[in-house]
Amino acid sequence: MSTSELGNRAQRRVTLMTEIEGLKEDLKRLKGEDKADGYNEQALAQCVKELLKGAEYQEEQLQFELELDTYRTAIGLPVTLETAQRHVREQVQGAPA
Repeated sequence: MSTSELGNRAQRRVTLMTEIEGLKEDLKRLKGEDKADGYNEQALAQCVKELLKGAEYQEEQLQFELELDTYRTAIGLPVTLETAQRHVREQVQGAPA
């Protein structure tokens, strides 16, 4: 391996690392815009993760969520937003003042 080859490899790494830092800043700005526009960052990040991982992962996630709902039902936890909100209202109404 020659010195010039090593120098070229090092320079390629510097270039890539610089580009990565720029992309990280772009992503940070985009996330800020998403939040400012009212999007839930956590939900959007999960959707992006699922898109990146592909159909098999998406199927596994949905299967897991179905199983989770089955467990929730079995132990008396709500599985819909409406039911959870009703439980909150009931708890608030029953709480001592």
